[in-house]
Amino acid sequence: MSSLGQLEVIRADKSFDSETAEPTLPGSDRGRSGSKARSSHPAKAGQRLDDRINDSLAETLDAATRNAALVRSSTTLAALAAAYETLGETAESVRTATEAIELSLTSAREQGLVIDPVSARLAIEILLRAGRIDEGVLFARSLPFVGQVGLSVGAMLASVGRLDEAHRFIDGSDAQGRDAVRGFLQVVEGNNYDAISSLRLALRSAPDDADSALNLSIAFWRIGAKRKAIFAALQATRSAPGRQDVGLHYLELLIAEADFDRFDREIALLDRFGVVPSARLYILKARATLARGDTDAGIRVLEHASEAAKAEEDHLAFAEVQSNLIRIRAWNGKLDRELAVSRLLHLNAQFPTSAVVVVSLAQVANRRRHAAAIRKALETVRDTMLDARLAFVEHQIASLEGDNELAAEKAVEWYTLEPEDQNASIAAIVALGIGQERWEEAAEFARAALLKYPNDPSQINNAAYVLAMVGEADEAIELLTPHAEGQFVLTATLGLAYLASNQIHTGMKLYREAANIAEKQKDDSRSLMTAYQAMVVRQLGLLDTSDPAALTAMSLPPVALPDDWRERSEFLRLRTLAASKGYEWPLTL
Repeated sequence: MSSLGQLEVIRADKSFDSETAEPTLPGSDRGRSGSKARSSHPAKAGQRLDDRINDSLAETLDAATRNAALVRSSTTLAALAAAYETLGETAESVRTATEAIELSLTSAREQGLVIDPVSARLAIEILLRAGRIDEGVLFARSLPFVGQVGLSVGAMLASVGRLDEAHRFIDGSDAQGRDAVRGFLQVVEGNNYDAISSLRLALRSAPDDADSALNLSIAFWRIGAKRKAIFAALQATRSAPGRQDVGLHYLELLIAEADFDRFDREIALLDRFGVVPSARLYILKARATLARGDTDAGIRVLEHASEAAKAEEDHLAFAEVQSNLIRIRAWNGKLDRELAVSRLLHLNAQFPTSAVVVVSLAQVANRRRHAAAIRKALETVRDTMLDARLAFVEHQIASLEGDNELAAEKAVEWYTLEPEDQNASIAAIVALGIGQERWEEAAEFARAALLKYPNDPSQINNAAYVLAMVGEADEAIELLTPHAEGQFVLTATLGLAYLASNQIHTGMKLYREAANIAEKQKDDSRSLMTAYQAMVVRQLGLLDTSDPAALTAMSLPPVALPDDWRERSEFLRLRTLAASKGYEWPLTL
């Protein structure tokens, strides 16, 4: 249960990278690595395999070099460029691919056709993968690609975000596989309903097309058709068992729907197939374990994920795991909060491009002095961070600094982008209501929250607070009464509701009861509660309609603010509101 007016997000499953896949280019090799069968001597077997692969790649390059020396054509040069690309020799790969395309352009100008369109397409794909997007697009425009090759070029252009150029090759195509490529392009554009139609057609023609099934799952998920998304993801996993992007996406959806029984069955199936968990698979297993409330077991699985990420040299996964280990240990009291912030800042210095480290930092930080460090860390990842995460982090910064107006703006933005995140719901209710006195707007969020989370104490408390302030005090009292006993936050809000219903003696009595409970629990909320009570009395106009002396006699007595109140968002929010209305601080009656 959060403190008065405080959003506590440290425990939320927010700083893990989502494995809900991005649209997958039909026929590509994307995401197919990462699962491997067990070996009795994995280190030795891995070394032998690496040696064989390196020898094979060297032989391929030698053969391609000899062929290009014998006949310098677009075909032999494209093969040589591909060999260079495989070995990581990007500059040579780009140079050779460019030469291959120029020969294709010569043949097209002289003979009106491309002698080897498949090799020309391969060369363009190499340029696109190397980041030479404009050059690749220019060449694609200049060559008369048609049929299957044209469709493939269009798909590649869509995959790098050149959507207008992609339409040029895809829209009028009647080549086999056009529905799969068209559906992919539509998912990339966010045109999910049309994508669903195209991808269903593609799957009728090719039921085992894992790429189309995965893209269909993504489109269904985006429109909120969750069961259909899970079914399509299951179809994709059965069409391509062991494929990492497909399997992780399916497991991610099961976690999102809290379908842990099916999650466990899928993990057991992978185990029977002899799949060695990758770091990403360990992370999902940890998330499922944590979501079921087994923190210690979740930490152990994350430690396995950390070791796997090191072995795989997956630096972003390693940063993700380490930041969450710090966050979780701070949440369950095994690590001091200030030390956790320090460790996250150190981790951010090591991995400045990891967005999840910044999100973890925003979750753990709870003092105003941390805001500047979060803002600095955010600037490095701002352009690559998901919009919902960016809104969340900016909301946290604004809250830590007591900027009520910006906190409300970012809370609403966060909720709009992530309406299923109940922390976003709480943030919007608190920031709009308590922080801005925009009670009617806050009440809309409150009513929606009660429908989604009818038994969650934090949602009930915040919703009741807002409803009482918009004239629905009786409803607020009915909501709070079954849950308030022994809970000082809920009891204080129940006191507010009674004040709003003009039952002043009962309201003041409940505030005193809440303060006593807080003291017994060694919580320093009495001073904050006193300020809230003083603000609520003013907002309800009770000083004008009741005897001020009697109100003061019944109210909580003034209490000194904590030494660190200037660092705490719950105090700063109220102080900012008081200043905007010209009230003296600290607020008292």
